[in-house]
Amino acid sequence: MSSDSLSPHHVAPAQQAGSPVRLEIGGGRVTVWSGETLLADSRRVVLVHEGRHPVRYYLPREDVRTELLDVAETESYCPYKGTAVHFALRADGAHADAVAWSYPTPLPGMEPLAELVAFYQERTRLVAEGF
Repeated sequence: MSSDSLSPHHVAPAQQAGSPVRLEIGGGRVTVWSGETLLADSRRVVLVHEGRHPVRYYLPREDVRTELLDVAETESYCPYKGTAVHFALRADGAHADAVAWSYPTPLPGMEPLAELVAFYQERTRLVAEGF
């Protein structure tokens, strides 16, 4: 299932099983910046609501400048979404802390996240308009 197949206000099946995660198609635009460098620009955004965490914006990989990112050594696990791969910003041969993550093989009910990338709003400048 792709993010394009979600309807507005879609609730993932895992939510029905008691998961605090809810997926929603956003109708706005998200741009992500590191300094003056544009990292992503998308109007095909999936909003992820998870408990008391801030809303996270997941963007299609095609809308992310992946040539500026390297896979980081860090992985993390969410019991609702699965194992996340993290990405560090490539800058002049040096690597920074992870600035983004993705769930390449999400858990059942979270399949729409498979081809999407989310950015740490604390480590980048994320501009969300029209939500």
